[in-house]
Amino acid sequence: MTKALTEIEAAEKASADEYDGQTKDNELQKTTMDQDVKYKSKEQKELEEELAETTSDRTSVQAELDAVLQYLKQVEARCIAKPMTYEEKVKRREAEIAGLKDALDILGGEDVIAENERRAAEALLQTRRIIRGARTA
Repeated sequence: MTKALTEIEAAEKASADEYDGQTKDNELQKTTMDQDVKYKSKEQKELEEELAETTSDRTSVQAELDAVLQYLKQVEARCIAKPMTYEEKVKRREAEIAGLKDALDILGGEDVIAENERRAAEALLQTRRIIRGARTA
């Protein structure tokens, strides 16, 4: 019986030692995990704050970019010359010719042209007479 009691006490002591060792390991593991949770929660909070700040910065930069792009479109519309298409040139030329014809009709048309030609011819004759008179003198 003494032998059996000794064996039982040794087994119980070994079990108690194993239990104490396992308990200490569990406490150490729990403390480690609690610290991990604490630090990871802190890191998560910092990352969420950084995300909110970055999102806010991006929103303001995007608004500024949109305003600059809109201003650029306005400047380009005013400053960049757009060449006329062939059709626009033809229409403009036809309008100019029609305006000149209307002006000619208003001024008397062919009568004005004939009068101007007659005056030019008289002026030419007058100039020739003056030149001939100067040569003979």
